[in-house]
Amino acid sequence: MNRVQSVAIQHWSEEGRPTGEAVTVTIVFIHDNLQIDVDNVSKPILDALKGLIFEDDAQVTDLICRKRNLNDALTVRGDSRILIEALGYERPFVYLRIDESLIREVAV
Repeated sequence: MNRVQSVAIQHWSEEGRPTGEAVTVTIVFIHDNLQIDVDNVSKPILDALKGLIFEDDAQVTDLICRKRNLNDALTVRGDSRILIEALGYERPFVYLRIDESLIREVAV
């Protein structure tokens, strides 16, 4: 939890204030044969970001949470330089992305 908070502080650019807006949170948990339910990955991360990135986790309108085994052949879709760089270190990590929520959009 402290690690999530310290890294979030380094990268949060809203003048140190948590947003009061609705947000979409994307979590990609890259592990090394760790047995954990995907729904148990998100809760401590969201709790760590509460009051720091967003005022309350009730503002999270969309949550995308993925867990992937580092030992599998992984394919990255999209252009996240940070995610691609982190995969190159070949050790477990958590990738987080916070976006403004598209609260009027319903997508499947």
